[in-house]
Amino acid sequence: MKKHLKSITLLILFTIWYFINEIYLILTSFIQNSFYNYILLYSTIGVVIYLLSYFKTRQVQKSWVFAQVSLIFLLLYGFFKDKSAILLPILDRHLVAIPVWISINAFLLYKIFRSKHDFAKLQRAATVCILLFLAYAGFSIFSAPKYQLRSENVYTQPPLAKELPNLYIFVFDEMARLDILEEFGYSSDYFRQQMEAKGVHYIPKSYSYSDLTPVCVSSVLNAYVTNTSDLQYPLTNFEKIFLWNDYKENRLQPYLQQIGYDTKLFGIMPFKNQPGYTNYSILSKSVKTMLRQNTFMGRINEEISWNVVKYNVPILKKAFLDAENKYNYRLYQNDSINLEAIHKVLDQPAADKPQFILGHLLFPHYPFSRDTLGNFHYVNTLQKEVEERDNDYLMQAKYAERVMLELTDKIKKEGKPAVAIFMGDHGYRWTSDTAIANKSFLAYYTNLSPLPATESTSAVNLMRMILNEYYGFQLPMDTTEVKLLFY
Repeated sequence: MKKHLKSITLLILFTIWYFINEIYLILTSFIQNSFYNYILLYSTIGVVIYLLSYFKTRQVQKSWVFAQVSLIFLLLYGFFKDKSAILLPILDRHLVAIPVWISINAFLLYKIFRSKHDFAKLQRAATVCILLFLAYAGFSIFSAPKYQLRSENVYTQPPLAKELPNLYIFVFDEMARLDILEEFGYSSDYFRQQMEAKGVHYIPKSYSYSDLTPVCVSSVLNAYVTNTSDLQYPLTNFEKIFLWNDYKENRLQPYLQQIGYDTKLFGIMPFKNQPGYTNYSILSKSVKTMLRQNTFMGRINEEISWNVVKYNVPILKKAFLDAENKYNYRLYQNDSINLEAIHKVLDQPAADKPQFILGHLLFPHYPFSRDTLGNFHYVNTLQKEVEERDNDYLMQAKYAERVMLELTDKIKKEGKPAVAIFMGDHGYRWTSDTAIANKSFLAYYTNLSPLPATESTSAVNLMRMILNEYYGFQLPMDTTEVKLLFY
């Protein structure tokens, strides 16, 4: 066993270096179990390849280098493709890069297997290199400048109002303005009439400050627009995680708890120290995707899935679509549980405390898995084809309208002082017209004094009006410019 120890240690150290080097900036910001699991997975793969090779060749160094090249093949494809495409743009296409990468590594493995060298010198050199790489990666973690977003806390004073209203914020992910829905052929006349009849004030030219969920929602919750001026598209993995965490750090909920509110969250992501009422998190899946996206299997998975559907290989197509719909059904169930819980709380409100409810629902966002009545809708295309499915989006938008009216009825029936925001975090993004992404739905209900909202009030400024009118704040209206981050 002792003669194998150096080779096995080197394989494990290489795997550790790869994951630290690729994602060290977000080490403190995500679910670390995923990070450790990937290190364990690829370390195990490397060791298994090494042992199988040794069983065949009975040569320690040759078996090590064979396993090492195999790990390079599995882990460094994304690095190879991105860097080489700068010099040779044709390699930016998976259709070209994948065969090239397979050919290079197959040739190396063949030469290694046929070689008469013992590779002892190479192993010593590799030991020095990997230790230097690890040291540099570790140094980078501590020396990298801290990423900062400009932050402002408006919740620094006790409310001046004597009677605090119930506050509700209902976010319908990717809910577009009604004029945008009408561009896709949907008439909103009935919904407009019902809103007016129930006392819901619709803001026809509303907009969001970004087209990225955590920026939009955290801006509303903080009554302050997250400064994204330093971010450039495409966003890095660290920037994505950083912005998601900005959502979790919202200041509204702890402020309301401090002044006596009963607060509840029902949504697709937890707050810091305040988990959601369901255990599914969009963030955890996003992190796992980021961890694997530069590996060979991670990079080609979407490409293979897309071509299987595109070229209609029947057996494989069904397998991919079944997997897609299994995941979609989990999202559907999560939203359904949250929505049912919101209705239950509205039916049985707390008697002695004002209440705050945040409901962040995924629909009408992709995967468009609901029909107009909210029933599960089987998806027959993968995500890369969603731009061809405007009608499926509209079905979910119609259901979102129905839910808004039902929630309004519950709030009105309760009869307590209340204000509710109904909003899209951003607009419809699966369109070639990028400006649509910022045209998000916004409406509010209150049984208190009316708000000074205009036809082009943003969700952030609506929140500021609520704080000024009902809590005694004196916040100026925000004039920050919008910024696309998704495109």
